[in-house]
Amino acid sequence: MCGFASGPTLNRSFFSGDYMATGKLRFFNASKGFGFIVADDTGAEIYLPARVVDSARLPDLKPGAHLSYAPKTANGRAFADEISIVKPPITQKAAGGPPRESFDEFEREWGLKPCR
Repeated sequence: MCGFASGPTLNRSFFSGDYMATGKLRFFNASKGFGFIVADDTGAEIYLPARVVDSARLPDLKPGAHLSYAPKTANGRAFADEISIVKPPITQKAAGGPPRESFDEFEREWGLKPCR
């Protein structure tokens, strides 16, 4: 077992609010009262109710905004709660350079490993 939690235990803690996930806002329409966040880790669309945005007192949300949220469930459906705006993660493009083929290439580039 190696100290990892079993599936049901992991799911209960995941949706109990002690885990904060991140994702990008796909869209939010205040007049319709909802929107969706695309989760960074799974790519799943997470429902975002207007009441959560109102309680967070966030300015007008724009598509692409990077958010932190507590994943919750109600009636078997996942939704985002306790949202806040966060800095987006640094991407390879923002870091300045093409993706490397491997960690070995990185080590050679920085002189950490002799070339063969």
